[in-house]
Amino acid sequence: MNHATLEQDYGRVIKPEELATFLGVDRRTVIKYSNRWGGIEVSPGKYRFFEKLIRRKIDAQFNNEKRKEKVAGHSNGQWPKKGQIVSRQLKGSLSGSSSMGKGGKSEVNNRTDRHGLLDTV
Repeated sequence: MNHATLEQDYGRVIKPEELATFLGVDRRTVIKYSNRWGGIEVSPGKYRFFEKLIRRKIDAQFNNEKRKEKVAGHSNGQWPKKGQIVSRQLKGSLSGSSSMGKGGKSEVNNRTDRHGLLDTV
C-alpha cells in the first residue's frame, strides 16, 4: 500500500489545527473528540484526520437531521384539538397518567402479544 492508494481511499491528510479552523472550535476540542471524526493518533499527542472520513461524518449528521425533519410524529409538535379523533396509543400518552408506583397494571401489560415478542424463554 503506497501513499497514492491511501490518499485515493481516505482523501487528503488533515492536521487537527486545520479541522479546528474548519469546524470553528479549538484544536484541543478536535483532539478530545478525535474518535468521532475518525482521527488517528500517529504518535503520542500527534493526530491526523482524513478528508473523506470527515465528509462522511458531516454527511451522515446532515442526512440524520434531514430525516428527522421528514418523519412526522404522531402529534407533529402540537397537541390534538378538543374533539379531534386520536388513536388509542396516542390517548394513552396524552393522558399524562402513569401506573408507576400505584401498584396497578399498566395498559401495556394488558395488551396481547400477537407476535410472541414478549414471551419469556
